[in-house]
Amino acid sequence: MDINSGLLALIIVIIYSLGNLLAGINKVRNEYGSLKNWLVNKEMIKQEQLKEANKLKDSFEEINAKVTEMSKNQEVQQTINLMLLREKLKDKLERPIERGYVYFDELDDINAMYSLYSNVSTRNGIHSRYERVKKLETKRRFEDE
Repeated sequence: MDINSGLLALIIVIIYSLGNLLAGINKVRNEYGSLKNWLVNKEMIKQEQLKEANKLKDSFEEINAKVTEMSKNQEVQQTINLMLLREKLKDKLERPIERGYVYFDELDDINAMYSLYSNVSTRNGIHSRYERVKKLETKRRFEDE
């Protein structure tokens, strides 16, 4: 083998090796591009998930504010209902005390109302009137009128 053919063989081997090296570089570059795209997509997905989480958080805070407002409204309504029940019960208790006796149907209504009232309030003004009515003589309606 002469020098020219050896040199030619060496050049062919170098060119072949360079081709393989370039193919490897292209493969690495493609893999890097795929990895970069994957990372970018992952970051985009993460940002979308963060946006959705923030929307859910905002919705939760809005719902929580509405529930708090409704709760306050319900407390106000319960207070009003208790006041109305107290006044109605007070009126129902005063009539028999003034008369000196209580009708059976009145006593049933008074007992039912007092049962509800005593479960939510312990104010003694109503309690003492109720105890006085319970001690009154009980009559049927239209008996002595």
